[in-house]
Amino acid sequence: VKEKDSTEIQEISEGFNEMSERIHNLIGQVKESAMEQKNAEISALEAQIDPHFLYNILDTINWKAIENEQYEISEMLVALADILRYAINDAGEFTTIDAEKGWLEKYILLQQEKLGEEIELEFKIQDSYGNCKIHKMLLQPFVENAIKYNHSGGKVTVNIHLSEEITNTSTSVNYVFLEVSDTGIGIPPEYQEKIFTPFFRVDKSRSRAMGGAGLGLALVSEIVRQHNGQVKVLESSKKGSMIAIILPV
Repeated sequence: VKEKDSTEIQEISEGFNEMSERIHNLIGQVKESAMEQKNAEISALEAQIDPHFLYNILDTINWKAIENEQYEISEMLVALADILRYAINDAGEFTTIDAEKGWLEKYILLQQEKLGEEIELEFKIQDSYGNCKIHKMLLQPFVENAIKYNHSGGKVTVNIHLSEEITNTSTSVNYVFLEVSDTGIGIPPEYQEKIFTPFFRVDKSRSRAMGGAGLGLALVSEIVRQHNGQVKVLESSKKGSMIAIILPV
């Protein structure tokens, strides 16, 4: 911009310079956005590669175990690979009760080896309700909790049945009941309070204090609430406990 130029030319020149600067900044933002997208795509690819790498390593260890006739170790490795594949693929999606049952049976197998004691898992599924859709890994924290408070050589039962609740004279709502019971020592009352307090009203220190199964139960209870369901402790004594997850079909 020259001083001798007319006012109009000066204004046009300044406007052009401002526009040029804005374009330059926009180009920089586009480049930055493209780089972030590229990094995100690379991260997504890495996230896909890592599980496959892990499965391949587990498969290699499995074959080594078979070569050395360590069939018990081989069975554990296969169960672990199946558990990881089930947990990682489509995480957070819905699954069938039958698929959840198969996953939990492998989970119990590994828990038995870890604890060095027999754990009996029994599923009672009414009619053909194994095809009902539930949130993936919904039952795992409840089964883990049942194992935690179970006696040595105890039993965990998952009873799944439907119940019809009449809401008024013209409308009825079907609910699926998923009842997890054990032959353990019961759930301490203070622990029940931590688990079933709505999760978003639980402060961070309490969340950390829950740890493991407790935090998992609090999260799953919140998911159930968000799907218009509820979690209830039906029984808790020194002879065992029973927790019901009630969900609209």
